[in-house]
Amino acid sequence: MKRTACILFLTFLSLFAFAQYDAVYRMDTRINGLVPHPVTNKAFRKTFVGVYAVSGSQNIQLFQNFYAGISGSNSIYKIPTNKIVDVKGYRLSDIFQLNSLGLNIGYDYYFSEKKFLSTSISVGQAFGKFTAVEMTIPVPINTQFSSGYVQLSENINFIIEDHMGLGFVLSYTMLNYSFNPYDIALNQFKGYSSGDLEGAIGHFELGFNMYFGYVKKKK
Repeated sequence: MKRTACILFLTFLSLFAFAQYDAVYRMDTRINGLVPHPVTNKAFRKTFVGVYAVSGSQNIQLFQNFYAGISGSNSIYKIPTNKIVDVKGYRLSDIFQLNSLGLNIGYDYYFSEKKFLSTSISVGQAFGKFTAVEMTIPVPINTQFSSGYVQLSENINFIIEDHMGLGFVLSYTMLNYSFNPYDIALNQFKGYSSGDLEGAIGHFELGFNMYFGYVKKKK
């Protein structure tokens, strides 16, 4: 995560140094449709795959193309039917849902009035919940948690109509939460080593975004 953060930060500084155009709108709404890909911790990555993620933010331009706003997201992960199968052919259908709410700050680098690159960071609180949890032997489980998160995001936008743009987005999210499969009885179906349990949950998200700008700036 540190390496990713350094790369994005250096990109952020270089764009600020060479910006040629000002932001067109004073306020904007940004909506993203993505697919999450778990990368850490190992137990989570070996167990779940991302189904979808939807995120968005409401922002206001501050100065020199810097903006700030409120962001939120919802994402779903599941255990594929071929991921965990016991000796009797029992397949799990556990689902993991993650919601988040936070504050974000970013910078828009405009190549022209209709093309810009955006770098942002969001921090806030994430809320996770495991549902459809199955087990062969009833044991106490822990299906919910709350933790802080940090998200770094990079996206490019193309204004296709007045006030509206489309583009691509790549983000990386790190939770302050280490997934433990024993919390939801997954150890009854699959073996995990101590190394699998180390590290916090982190995932990349790749997808498309929509940009809606309003309150146009005066030239």
